[in-house]
Amino acid sequence: MIKNDIILKTITFTIFAFTTCCIQQSTDNFDEISNVNKVFTEAFNGGNITKASLVYMDSAKLFIPNSDVISGRKSIASFWRKTVESGVEKMELKIVTMEGQGDLVAEEGRYKLFVRNNLILDEGKYIKIWKKVDDSWLINRFMCSSNLPFSVDLRIPKGYVLGIHQLEVTPKENTTYSDFEKFYKEYYIPANEKSYSGLQLYLLKAERGENSEKYGELYFIRSEEERDHFEPDAGILSDKGQEAYELLKPTQDKLDSLVKIDRVFTDWVVQ
Repeated sequence: MIKNDIILKTITFTIFAFTTCCIQQSTDNFDEISNVNKVFTEAFNGGNITKASLVYMDSAKLFIPNSDVISGRKSIASFWRKTVESGVEKMELKIVTMEGQGDLVAEEGRYKLFVRNNLILDEGKYIKIWKKVDDSWLINRFMCSSNLPFSVDLRIPKGYVLGIHQLEVTPKENTTYSDFEKFYKEYYIPANEKSYSGLQLYLLKAERGENSEKYGELYFIRSEEERDHFEPDAGILSDKGQEAYELLKPTQDKLDSLVKIDRVFTDWVVQ
């Protein structure tokens, strides 16, 4: 009992001392850390993920919902790069409070993520633990959670465009259907989703019915407007669509060297 009482008093004193120090030092560090946050958001919003990731320590960790811990600056850069590739175009951060002791500061804040046309994709709160290293404040730990309600509703939102393509796949010499599937899933899908931001692409294979054992493609995009941003009419590419096609072209050429594909497509809009 005596030992436990000593431990409890020690913890209480530590918390009191930390809180007192936080109140005294929070203003001193606010401007410096705010400037680092500004460097991060400007780099992120400008698509310069390499620069954005420099605000993290080499040993930093991210605790993101629905994900394992993301450890190390390289993995963190990869995470943010995939976030941009998924269609996120802008991030806003707002500091709520900042408390610190010595070379450690805890920042509480709010975030918003935006997609094309300044639409909010997600918003929530975060905690950052900053550490001062060689006179520079760097992020040591980052955790966040969304304010949007969790839902297991698998219904596709109204307005989404679903492109359903029937594929007639003919392998070329020394290529098997397994080769086609592997390349499509491991290279072609990621290349498409990187080139056409906001696109989700899936390879399908019919299990029963008149097209049994044949292949198909399914793509999702959030609206007709987003689709038309790249392809305003069937087979007609906008300038952005042409840029995306040029990014995809090396992967498309490789796929064309493996198989011949004839497509029959229909775009559907969720009502």
